[in-house]
Amino acid sequence: MSATIRTLLGFLKPYPGVLPAVAVLGLFASFAEGLGIVLLIPFLDLLTGGEPSTDPTGIVAGALSGYAALFDASSRTAVVGLTIAALILLSCVVNFVYLRVLSTASTCVAHDLRTRLFERFVHSGESFLEKGAHGRQIKAIDGAAHRAGQATISLCLLLVNAVTVLVILSLLIAISWRMSIVVLLGIACAGLVVRLFVSRSMAVSHRYERHASALSDATVQVLGSLRMVRIFGQERRELDRFTQLSEALRRDEAKLEIVRRSMAPLVDGIAAPLLVGGLVLASRADVGIAVLLPFLLLVFRLQRHAREFDVNRVWIAADAGAIREVAALSVRPAHHSEPDDRPVGDALRDRIVFDQVSFVHPGGDGRAPSLQGVTLEIRRGETLGIVGASGAGKSTLIDLLCGLRTPTTGQIRIDGVPLDERDPASWRRRIGFAGQDADLLAGTVFENIAYGEPDAATAEVHEAARLAGATGFIAALPHGYDTPVGVRGMQLSGGERQRIALARALLRKPDILVLDEATNALDNATEALVRDMLERLSGSLTMIVIAHRLTSIRHADRVLVLTGGRVVEEGHPGALIDRGGAFYELNRLEAVR
Repeated sequence: MSATIRTLLGFLKPYPGVLPAVAVLGLFASFAEGLGIVLLIPFLDLLTGGEPSTDPTGIVAGALSGYAALFDASSRTAVVGLTIAALILLSCVVNFVYLRVLSTASTCVAHDLRTRLFERFVHSGESFLEKGAHGRQIKAIDGAAHRAGQATISLCLLLVNAVTVLVILSLLIAISWRMSIVVLLGIACAGLVVRLFVSRSMAVSHRYERHASALSDATVQVLGSLRMVRIFGQERRELDRFTQLSEALRRDEAKLEIVRRSMAPLVDGIAAPLLVGGLVLASRADVGIAVLLPFLLLVFRLQRHAREFDVNRVWIAADAGAIREVAALSVRPAHHSEPDDRPVGDALRDRIVFDQVSFVHPGGDGRAPSLQGVTLEIRRGETLGIVGASGAGKSTLIDLLCGLRTPTTGQIRIDGVPLDERDPASWRRRIGFAGQDADLLAGTVFENIAYGEPDAATAEVHEAARLAGATGFIAALPHGYDTPVGVRGMQLSGGERQRIALARALLRKPDILVLDEATNALDNATEALVRDMLERLSGSLTMIVIAHRLTSIRHADRVLVLTGGRVVEEGHPGALIDRGGAFYELNRLEAVR
């Protein structure tokens, strides 16, 4: 519980004034409320016209009777009554103010956590993304951050309740310390019971978060692969799996709700017999009604705040899983890709050098390295083709070049400067990328082409589309460039998505154009048009082309052949064919197909 509270205090760190403000306002409100109730002692005496009735050990009644004596006898009753009303009204106003403070702080904390979680997700390295658990991220952003924000309210209310209990207890002791002993016994008994509920709540809360993450992951996985699920006829299987996960989550949620909602009646059940005991004690001590009634009202208010204190403890424990989940996921990533104070560097002037670069996937469970001792140079203005079987290390090499991964050993240098000494975000802005998956975002055709350059002029977007051979199919769309592409571009064909992705890469006017199987979904005629365009661009920028269709790299200046993460051949395409090695064999196999 203490660790959970420390985490909540960390969430409130950007708002250092919240807890002191809440404590002061709570103290002021509880004191005003308590004093208003205690003033009933002289008020009731005035109404009954009798002498003040006091417990022999009490010190409050005499002081308050002295306050009433300050006023003329004809107006004394009215003044004391108005004072009571004013104090209680003041308490209500202060309570409203601190509730406003609480609501603002809690929503700000939830906003901060959501933003931090999304930032963590956006800037995470490839190894983090490969672990999957995207549902866990979505669940944390959507639900756990909100619950953590609500838990800060519980923490602040816990403080207010504690302050209020101390103030009311002080007033009760001042009225009658004997009857106050009974009240303290009741609070102690309730506290012991609540400790059991807190432990139970924290255990269920952590299990609830695990089940919620599993349910979110299953949802994301199925929604992202719904076409495959339907093709293989596995709808019932996935529905049964979802139902099982949802039922486990339901059971945990029901347990949490029972624990949360049972605290109020439980504390009331403990308080009732103790209240009766207090009344018996008061009758034996010959305490007058003018003292007994305010005492009972204070006990009633104390019971409410003590109950809320215990309830808030349980609520914080019930949200402990969400709090821990958010804290774990919102840690700032080690490789942050926002611009920093490292040198941006000029455009590529000479060459890119891979010097004995190897890469092993973190947590690879003994898998062989994706790249092993790769040494190569990519000269400015040349077109480099990279070929190899699936798993040869082609995409890993590109990820390393783009700074999405860091070499396990070796070094990458840009014009002699190590890549890890350059600002990664600025370096990536010099790279245009179009891949075989053609990732598109929900939006229009125009918005997707301009995604990397949102301030690009309309004419520039249209020119990029023309270079990518996309103007024909765009003109045939219902709304042209304003046509929505759907989620992940699914309203377009694979070839159409690839041409938009290529236009998006060309719009950046990059120093380095990376094409990772970027034309494999194009028909032969369209691929020929794109290939002719790329050949015209050859020499004006550096191109790296990863291809399975070897026709895509027939005009490359050099070809790199990767096998098992190693460079096995390198040279001009024609020379490699004449050599009769690995590249020749790839050409022969493609011709056979």
